[in-house]
Amino acid sequence: YFSVNIGVLTRSDDNIKTISDLQDKEILAEPGTTAFDYFNKEGFKVISCASSSECFRALKSGRGSGYADDNMVVLGYSVVDRKVEVNIKNLGTSEFLAIAVQKGNNDLLNALNDGLVKLSKNGFFKKIFNDSIDPFYKGKAEKKYFLLDDLYKMF
Repeated sequence: YFSVNIGVLTRSDDNIKTISDLQDKEILAEPGTTAFDYFNKEGFKVISCASSSECFRALKSGRGSGYADDNMVVLGYSVVDRKVEVNIKNLGTSEFLAIAVQKGNNDLLNALNDGLVKLSKNGFFKKIFNDSIDPFYKGKAEKKYFLLDDLYKMF
């Protein structure tokens, strides 16, 4: 479907613009996520949250300096609350989100792949991005994460 990277939601008043601005600060993240693992590996102090909404509330209350998650998740919070922002949008490697099928179910896998390629060639993903995703994220979500047309062209 699309790809994501790690994004970091911060309070706008904290003026955090780069990853180096977060050195020696606490990062909120859900255990088991790419963001949690990334910040632990990089040596940051990571505070565990049970859910995205808990991380958001903790950030708002000052329990951490940033909330790290998939960029599409944290960007959503910055759309609905002007007191938070996402200046760090693309940490780590891109993770591709996709449809899973039971191993060995090649008929269904091929049908899904063919359908995705057909939708891409017919401009479906561009239309959905332009009509729904971009207006929701108010221009904050980068088109390249939703439109994987270059990938679909290989098929």
